[in-house]
Amino acid sequence: MPSAANSQALEALQQAATGWRRREALASPLDVQRGRLLAWIEQRDDQREPIAFEALKLSEALPAGLPLLLPNDPVPWFTRLRLHYAIPAAWLPPAPVDGIHISRTAPQSLLWAEDREMRRFHCGALAFLRDAAGGSGPELAWILRQTGWPAAAALVERHLDEDGLYERGAGKVPAELPSPRRLLLAAFGDRPRELQWIRELCDGADDWDSGSAALPVPRGEALLPGQAPTPPAWLEML
Repeated sequence: MPSAANSQALEALQQAATGWRRREALASPLDVQRGRLLAWIEQRDDQREPIAFEALKLSEALPAGLPLLLPNDPVPWFTRLRLHYAIPAAWLPPAPVDGIHISRTAPQSLLWAEDREMRRFHCGALAFLRDAAGGSGPELAWILRQTGWPAAAALVERHLDEDGLYERGAGKVPAELPSPRRLLLAAFGDRPRELQWIRELCDGADDWDSGSAALPVPRGEALLPGQAPTPPAWLEML
């Protein structure tokens, strides 16, 4: 059984690796991310014949949305679109986990539109949301403010690090504060499509367990009766 010191060292290494991948992914400009996403969905890997899991080379990165057949399961699974990778591809472990590595939902199906300009729009919107889900402070704060959560937006801005990230561990965010995932789930609580994007296309979003000390997501000023927050521009056509 590993010692407590070894377990803590392993956790620290895992956090550092995740932080490095996050910073690499967020370093790409939004238009570059949009172009990568657009090229990926237009390949339509999700429409390929399902591949038996035993035939895969796990040493190679697999495109997100690739259909797979697991042993003794006739219904296809799809590789998930991972958040902390700069390209829409990732490596699978020998025992992929539902909701982390694989899903029953093809990620391309959540973005696809027959009109190419609409596909471009969806990819640009998702690139912005993925940056926010990864802890990019300006995008996260802007979404929160525009969806009627000004106090949560101010909280994010107060805890940004020198790289503009709202991040626990390597960043400046105490563990009891809500994670980007929890903030976005609150902001889009009444929008099923955006909630599905967060759950299926943002790899769960950057998250952490705040335990019993968890603080609620602050909302700030109450809206007047009948008043709705102004939606972000990238949501207006969704």
